[in-house]
Amino acid sequence: MKKQKIIIPLLITLFSSKVYSSLPDEINYPPYKVKYERLSSQVDVITQKLEDAKQELEWNYNQEANFYNNIQKLEADNEELRTQIQNNNQRRSDLIDYIDRLDNILATLNRDINSLERQRNQTERQIISEERRLTPYITRVNRLQTRLEKINTEVKQARRRVNRAKKVSSSLRSELQSLQRERKNLAEAIKGLKEQLATLDEKITQKENNLSELPAKINKKTSQLERQKTQKEKLKVQLSKLQEQLKKLMQEDRSNPAIRELRAKVAQKAKDLDAKKTQITRTQKQLNQLKSQEQSLESQIAKLKQQKQKLPQRIKSSEASLKTKKALIATKKTEVGNAETKTAEATSQLDKVAQESNRVQNRLQNARQDLARESRKKERLLAHMRQLTQEIRVLDQDILAHQDNLSRANSEVIQIDQQTPQLERTISLNTDQLAQLERDLVLTQDKIKFLSRDINELTSQQTQRVAQRDIEYENYLSRLNQYNEKLSQAKQIGASQTDIAYKLAVKDGNAYVQQRADSLGTDMGLNLANAQAKLWATVRAEVQGYNDGYEQGYASTADQSRGEEEGTQAGIRAAKDYAQRVLKPQFFNEFFAKKLEAETVQTIKVNESLEESFERVEIQKRLTDILAGVEPISANELQESLEIKTQLDNSITEYQSNLTLTLEEKENLALAQNSYQSPQQIPYQSVDCSSVYKGVSDFVSACQKNYQSVFADKYTQEFYQTYSAQYTVLYEQSLEQTRAQNIQQLYDKNYAEAYPIAQDKGIAVGKADIYQNSYNMAKVAAYETQLPQSRAQANLEAQTEVSQWINSNATLTLKQAKIVDSDLRGGSRAKLNLRLKNISPEALKRPVKVVVTSTQNTQLANKTFYLKQAKGLSTVDFKDISFRINPNATSGQKIKLKGKIYLAGGKYNEQRIEDFSAEATTALNPAITTNLNYDSSPRIVTIFRRRTLIHSLNIKASPKFESIPDSYTVKISALPDSQEYIEFKNTTAKIGSIRYGQEKSTQFRYTFWLAGEGKKVQIKLDYQYQGKTIKSEIIDLYPH
Repeated sequence: MKKQKIIIPLLITLFSSKVYSSLPDEINYPPYKVKYERLSSQVDVITQKLEDAKQELEWNYNQEANFYNNIQKLEADNEELRTQIQNNNQRRSDLIDYIDRLDNILATLNRDINSLERQRNQTERQIISEERRLTPYITRVNRLQTRLEKINTEVKQARRRVNRAKKVSSSLRSELQSLQRERKNLAEAIKGLKEQLATLDEKITQKENNLSELPAKINKKTSQLERQKTQKEKLKVQLSKLQEQLKKLMQEDRSNPAIRELRAKVAQKAKDLDAKKTQITRTQKQLNQLKSQEQSLESQIAKLKQQKQKLPQRIKSSEASLKTKKALIATKKTEVGNAETKTAEATSQLDKVAQESNRVQNRLQNARQDLARESRKKERLLAHMRQLTQEIRVLDQDILAHQDNLSRANSEVIQIDQQTPQLERTISLNTDQLAQLERDLVLTQDKIKFLSRDINELTSQQTQRVAQRDIEYENYLSRLNQYNEKLSQAKQIGASQTDIAYKLAVKDGNAYVQQRADSLGTDMGLNLANAQAKLWATVRAEVQGYNDGYEQGYASTADQSRGEEEGTQAGIRAAKDYAQRVLKPQFFNEFFAKKLEAETVQTIKVNESLEESFERVEIQKRLTDILAGVEPISANELQESLEIKTQLDNSITEYQSNLTLTLEEKENLALAQNSYQSPQQIPYQSVDCSSVYKGVSDFVSACQKNYQSVFADKYTQEFYQTYSAQYTVLYEQSLEQTRAQNIQQLYDKNYAEAYPIAQDKGIAVGKADIYQNSYNMAKVAAYETQLPQSRAQANLEAQTEVSQWINSNATLTLKQAKIVDSDLRGGSRAKLNLRLKNISPEALKRPVKVVVTSTQNTQLANKTFYLKQAKGLSTVDFKDISFRINPNATSGQKIKLKGKIYLAGGKYNEQRIEDFSAEATTALNPAITTNLNYDSSPRIVTIFRRRTLIHSLNIKASPKFESIPDSYTVKISALPDSQEYIEFKNTTAKIGSIRYGQEKSTQFRYTFWLAGEGKKVQIKLDYQYQGKTIKSEIIDLYPH
């Protein structure tokens, strides 16, 4: 029987445990609880013992059933083993008779196969004789094939020479066209300069007329500015008087209704003052623009007069450059004619080589037809040999099948002889286990009797204790419920006396909210006035001060003159530097390439910069316009401040961030829940608990504690409601009053500190701008005038430097790249020959790096090589690039190697790169795939040692990559340590031509001497094609 769980109600009391002897009996529940818990514990102990006894009884019943099952299984196993012994004895007798019959069949098959092998050997000798007769025809085909490949290579080289000549001719024509365009541009530029010179007087007169009109406009704008400044001062005085009146009223009576009206007048007057300041700023900017326009016109007139003096010199210089350009065009036309002559010669040579290629190809086709005609007898012999080989293979398969059957029969006899004793031992072990199981069964049945008796006794005890426990539980539960009911009544008595808490909370809350709002509003008003004054004053001071200073700096005539003078000098230097640094290396490379006669040269320049850059990078300030719409400062003023860069920028960013944080803090403190602080003391009143049930002390204490808890909750809730209803209005009033009283004074102080800083920055930027503008214009003009003269000088110097450099430095160039080996089969090795020419009398002193960049059907151990020697005025063959042809490559596939040669680049270049490329075609790939079938543990003689057994090794072969037109030769031999243990019936075999994807077979037969029993015998297979060994295998045999 399962134990039933009894759910006991949870009692939550307010007091710790006490002695309950003083409680009336109808609510005195603790003694009854103790009795109930003691009986429950006894029931649990008895129940646990009963469950343990039942589980043990169940386990013993299972053991009894297992013993019965195991006894039956062992008796059945013994009967089955005795039957198997009888069957094995009968099978052994049948196998002995079968082995004798197989020995007779094998003797007959071996006689037949020996006769067929003699016929096949005779046919093989005839085939070898026929192959010797065909050798001259094969040699002729191979010789013509080699000749054709060589001529095809010459055709490719001739075609590359034609392409190079055409490329040179095209390049020279492009250069000629470029020079002609430059000549035309120079002529047009000279014409434009002359026209510009003719119109300069008219432009100067026009600028002087415009300049004469400006003084009157400047005087008018100056008068307007003075009137606006006078109006601004009057507005300041009026605003100051209104602020004094407002301050006096607030000190006398803060509740006076006139304060609001006066505040509105102060705000309006402040707006009028700001509008007037904006108007003054705009007028000042217009005045500055007029003054700047006046200075600009004066500067333009001076520059036009300067141009009038310099233009004749520029025209003369350009005419000299035009004359030089015409001379270069004549030279370039001569070079174009020479290049076209070379192209015609290369084309003629290509036609001759192509005709020779066609002639050799026709001869090769005739030679192949002769070889096919003379090979017919050999094909007939090969067909007869394949027939004999097939018959031998059939007999070999029969022998292998019978030998396999014989081996399996012998193995089965041995297995039966080993198995019978083991079966008899198993029967004996099973008999011993049966005796032990019967003894264990008797002991288990005795345990079952004793456990059944114990379970009956425990069941009776459990029933008796459960009845007693249930009675005590009813007594305990009835007293507990009545106790909890009286306790709840006592708490209600205390809670009913707490309504006075609401009135006390309202009174205390009104006093607290007034004090708290005044304190926080005053502090925040001062912080907000300080943050606004700093940002607004600094922004305005930066805009006004910078603009005033910039106008003053841009009017500096000293900086303007200095910029023009230094710009002119810089333009002349830049033109000369460009010609020497950029143009002269270009001219050098052109003349150097012509000397090398290698159009594939790729020049790596040391310096690729062609012109100077005159840029000014400005870092734009990233600020967010959080003040748009705020009256004291306009969005336009803030945007203009963002566009100006001064030392005040960091301060403005900081002030803007501070104002944002201050506004956030202001809004945060305006919420009552963020500023509220709970009352530190609760004003409890007296409480009467005399009416609790029979005056029990537990109930009196519960009445008092519940009174205090409910009173505190009501008081704090009403206190907060009173605070939150009034706080925000009082806080805002206090804050705005403090802010208005302090902001003007703080604003004036910050403006006075920021203005000089912005003004100094404006002066510096204005000076820099007038200097840079003058500098840039003068530099461009001087550069254009000087460049043609410097270009012609650089061209002449480059020609001289090329000759000097080649005479004193080894100068190599690639003439040919070729794969030199002829046996180009998959897996074979070959070399690449690079032929280079040194056109300098100086020998090579520093190694030349050669890098292979891409390959096709090749494998290289290393892709970087170094040429270390080359005599002056000589040609050198570099043959250090060795490679292996891809083992998977089949006949007719392309072998390609491409790479780069890193050579000295000349005087102005770190290096130059010449590309090389070489290719060839692969020959037949005879790689072979084999599958061997043999007995690795062969028997030397028959089981009763009547005669020596003949064993066979069957080979199935197929081409690994492509069809094979000729035969494979396979040779078998024993390694030196194994020769005395084995005798081969045949040592050479042929495998005829095979198409890719097909498979052909051959066979070797051998016997073992008794001396080899238990030894490791190793034999070797060599696969040959056209006299070359292409594969070898070693096989381990263990005869017995």
